[in-house]
Amino acid sequence: MVTSSVRFGCHADAIHLFHTSRGLKLEADSSTFSTVLKACGAITELEQGRMIHSLTLKTGFDQGRALLKVRLLQVWRLARRRREGI
Repeated sequence: MVTSSVRFGCHADAIHLFHTSRGLKLEADSSTFSTVLKACGAITELEQGRMIHSLTLKTGFDQGRALLKVRLLQVWRLARRRREGI
């Protein structure tokens, strides 16, 4: 559902679904983390991106997953642009 939400441009809904699934104790995989980070980047939801990045570190999903690392770079690049007013 998170992936479908992002695919159809419903980025805020994807982030909400992610948090709902976490509240229900459903485990996320690297694909879910990558998709929700894409949603954060798309709507410059940087605090959410920061929190999800922290979760990837805590769960070990940041190790050896190229797409996830690309998504993290995209979110932080957007953060820098926003901070610099670009």
